[in-house]
Amino acid sequence: MEFLPELGPGYAARAAAVGLHPEDVTENFILGSGHGGQNRNKRSTAVQLVHRTFDIEVRCFRKREQHQNRVEAWMILLEKIEERKIDIENALARQEYVETAQKRPRSRKGKEKMLGEKKQRGEVKRNRGSL
Repeated sequence: MEFLPELGPGYAARAAAVGLHPEDVTENFILGSGHGGQNRNKRSTAVQLVHRTFDIEVRCFRKREQHQNRVEAWMILLEKIEERKIDIENALARQEYVETAQKRPRSRKGKEKMLGEKKQRGEVKRNRGSL
């Protein structure tokens, strides 16, 4: 299965960059809803794309024609996958930053401040004893 030619040559490159392959997508044509009259009520103009790997579902029924909805649904699917990839990369980068920050030794001033607070807390606890 190939991408639609109306999506343009840049679409295939963007799809390959995020790992979107047409074989992983199930395409269904369903009845739309809303404005559009008899054309929309009797014909399957709405498009539903389900990507099995990323578990993303896109439905598009904005236009009156099936082909226009199909092109728009593929564009929306690519954008959603790109967003998910960015979210995953940001989460991994954040996790890596947290791990390196936890392993980093304290500065001299930070260590002195921490020890001073511990000393003060120890004094408070010592003063709680019976008189």
